[in-house]
Amino acid sequence: ATPEMAAAQAPIMAGQMASMPRDAFDAQQKAGLARLVKTQTSLPELVRWGETSDQATVSAVTGELLGTDLRADLSALETDTLILVPFDPAMGAPRDQIESLYTAQYAAAPNADITMIDNSFHFIMIDQPDLFHTALLKAISD
Repeated sequence: ATPEMAAAQAPIMAGQMASMPRDAFDAQQKAGLARLVKTQTSLPELVRWGETSDQATVSAVTGELLGTDLRADLSALETDTLILVPFDPAMGAPRDQIESLYTAQYAAAPNADITMIDNSFHFIMIDQPDLFHTALLKAISD
């Protein structure tokens, strides 16, 4: 999708999410979690977090994030930027393709450090807590 297409669709998606009955919203959130975390033992807690979230806020933020292209603003960053990128073969795309995608997305950031985290989905801090912690401490200490 182009940034223009995303910007046009984002408010529609946000509106649909906001107007869903709460049980349907919770079911949608729960279904999406299976693709975001490999550590299945964490799913009940993540589901609980979703069920206690504010539906209007989640919907508005989702729409705002999906509809805003911040790539041009990255050149204004004056600090080092650590981007942790999850990877697992189950994602269905080769590792180098995912890394290239993130490298292109953050190309304007002057001091971007793209760090791949293997054997993880979106919730790196849950799937690979030791690697997440090590990368975070390294970024803070550098």
